[in-house]
Amino acid sequence: MLNRMLIGFCCVAVLFCVMKVFAFPNEAPFPSQKQQVNEIDKEVKQKVASLDKKTKSNEDDKSDAQATPSHNPPAVAANGQEGATALAVGDSVPSVEMESLNGEHINLSDYKGKTVVLNYFGSWCDPCKGETTDLVDFYNQASHADFVMFQVDAFYYEMNGKKDVEAFANHYHVPFTILLDKDKQFKSQFGVSMIPTTIIIDKQGNIDQVHIGPVSANWLKNHI
Repeated sequence: MLNRMLIGFCCVAVLFCVMKVFAFPNEAPFPSQKQQVNEIDKEVKQKVASLDKKTKSNEDDKSDAQATPSHNPPAVAANGQEGATALAVGDSVPSVEMESLNGEHINLSDYKGKTVVLNYFGSWCDPCKGETTDLVDFYNQASHADFVMFQVDAFYYEMNGKKDVEAFANHYHVPFTILLDKDKQFKSQFGVSMIPTTIIIDKQGNIDQVHIGPVSANWLKNHI
């Protein structure tokens, strides 16, 4: 009888302990395990905070890489805005050789005897985009017997190099040759300070027209 009572008492005590563990987990009699859990939780939080910091740092670096080039690109000219180049009307054009978007080497002096249209632009320049539509329309409708047309890209300032210029050329279906001013030789020798700028060279190799800002198809008809 006494044994049965002792056994019953032990069972009740064990049951009470089990119920206490599940009903009151915060008071579970395992302080060492609870401490381990807290330490693990603390370590996880520290690693998450460190990962967030690294992610933010990477995003900042990426943002900096996609920002405007540190070399200040030429100012964008508004339509009709006054401006100037180092070379004026009547000046002889220097011998300038540039690589084309297709990899050819073009020297402007080779086109003496023809009227040469040079349009200095940048793929990021909004006025240049609208102007290019007019350039393409004019070129497709004109006779090319007496003139050649080039767009000269301010390549030094392109964020993604040829990819930007190729995307521009494909988007506007540019039929004429695009030259790349890789080392700012054209910008320096012609003294271009704004984009877009259009320069017309006469058949004798002298500057005939300089226009700062976008040109239209009608302007080209009247000056070529």
